Amino acid sequence: MSIEDALSAADRLRGEARVFTRFGDLSRAHQLLTGLVTSLAKFLNGDDDRSTSEHGDFERPTSRHAIAVRLADTYGMIGGIECRQGNFDKALEAYRSGRRLEQDRQYGLSDSYNLTNTFVVALIIDSSHLEEMQDDIRKAVEAVGRQVDGERRNQWWAWADYGLLCLLEGETSEASRAYHRFAACGPAASDFASVRRVLDSLANAVSLTDEAKADEIRNEMRELESIAEATQD
Repeated sequence: MSIEDALSAADRLRGEARVFTRFGDLSRAHQLLTGLVTSLAKFLNGDDDRSTSEHGDFERPTSRHAIAVRLADTYGMIGGIECRQGNFDKALEAYRSGRRLEQDRQYGLSDSYNLTNTFVVALIIDSSHLEEMQDDIRKAVEAVGRQVDGERRNQWWAWADYGLLCLLEGETSEASRAYHRFAACGPAASDFASVRRVLDSLANAVSLTDEAKADEIRNEMRELESIAEATQD
């Protein structure tokens, strides 16, 4: 299998998994994705003989980047499925695997989906750790802040991640700015709804140990709803 065939297969399987997920067949989607993780990880780690014998160009940075992008996305999709099934420990494990790829400079990824969801799921599991997570959250805010000020400035999902991280850090004014930029990037109504669902889950989890923080998140949810209504008018 060539690198091109491997990338094409990864795109096809992820597409099929999204369809299965949309129609509620989470078991089938999960099965496809876990198999894909195994094959992509072998390519990335050079454990698959085909990665060297049949396509010697694999060591090019662009090839490793392309595999890493798809592998990180696959981990994120698995994390999402595990969350929907209430398996938060397994979801956290998947998001952490994706986060490691996002933050590994050798792959040159510019993404924050797994990074952000690592914090969200960890807090859903036990929100009492919010204070001790602040140093990591601050670093995440700085990293994603650089992304939205640069190559990701027009990605609504990047601004949504940045806004959530700012809320966790307590930077409510910057979070508000982020969600206004999120809206300006043209998200669909379903995207607004998805962002609000995440914030609602986070507020409910955090309220168990920090009602003030939960109120900040809910205030931003109300502002986001106002933005959505104004955008749709």
